[in-house]
Parts: sequence; structure tokens; C-alpha cells
Amino acid sequence: MKTPIEIGFAVGLIALFVSPIAIIAIGGIRAKRDDERDILTHGKAVIGTVIAVDEVKGPRGGPIWKVTIEYIVPDQPDPVRTELMAPEIAWTKTIKRIQDLNPGQKVALHYREKWPSLAVIDDLVS
Repeated sequence: MKTPIEIGFAVGLIALFVSPIAIIAIGGIRAKRDDERDILTHGKAVIGTVIAVDEVKGPRGGPIWKVTIEYIVPDQPDPVRTELMAPEIAWTKTIKRIQDLNPGQKVALHYREKWPSLAVIDDLVS
């Protein structure tokens, strides 16, 4: 039978190794969310068209939702087409909203003026 000190040491050791991974993962999620909010706040508004909504296999084997959108940017000769991706493990509310999108549907977007291909669908920003 393990003593409380041995159990505490094991728990502490596990926490020591798991904490940095969790901090890095949470930091990445927070940075992506902050960037999306910045685009929504400071970007240019436009109406785009959903071209496709696909569930594809991600690099680690898990499913990823890919939304292809197209929109017109002033001073650009051709429409801009970009893909937005969300892993299946993303927030359930966001995945549900993605699944509700249909090809041909008009959606409100914001894009970075300097880089028009960096865009967010307004309804998907949390």
C-alpha cells in the first residue's frame, strides 16, 4: 500500500509534466481567439458566400471542419477565396454553427485590410 507521501509525490510529478502542456495548449487557443476578435473589431466588413463545408481528416487523424468562403475586396481584381478550419474538438457551439452553414449561403465576414485572405465569419467568433 502506498503512503500518502508517495501518492502526493506521484500526483505532484504528474502535475509537473502535464501543466506545461496544458498551459501551451490554452495559450494557443487564447491567441487564436484574440486574433479572431481583433479581426472582427478592426477588420473590414463584407458579405461573403460559403463555397463548401467539408469534414476532412486532420494531420493527426482527427476530423477537422473546413469552410471555404469567397468574397469581393475593393481594389482586388479577383474574388478572394479562403479556408477557415476548426478541429472537431473545438467548442461544440462553434462546430454546430459550422454544420449549419450551406454552400451558396451569404455570411457576414471581416477581413484584415492588409491581408484580405485573413478573414473570420462573424457568427463563428466567440
